[in-house]
Amino acid sequence: MPGRPADERRPTHAGAVVFRRAAQGPEFLLVRAKRSAEWVLPKGHIEPDEAPPETVRREVWEEAGIEGTLGPALGLQEFEAVGELVRVAWWLMESRSESPSPEGRAKRWSPL
Repeated sequence: MPGRPADERRPTHAGAVVFRRAAQGPEFLLVRAKRSAEWVLPKGHIEPDEAPPETVRREVWEEAGIEGTLGPALGLQEFEAVGELVRVAWWLMESRSESPSPEGRAKRWSPL
């Protein structure tokens, strides 16, 4: 945004809209949020030594046990959480393989 320093425009988090192909049409991944009972898209903090696409791959694996093929960037979302501005860079990801969540989170696949 005009007038903001460059570091204030950088994403703080990265996440993915993960899908898989199913007979009835595409299904999308939701994971149980860490601090609530809400179902959310997988995302997390970008570590200082990571590029956002690396964060996406790491977070999707940690939260859901999914490895996938990263597709196009979908855009940036900004919101405030606990008094902090969060900027999430989103990507599309197609699931290639699935294991249990290393974090033990519940997950589910849903049609759009």
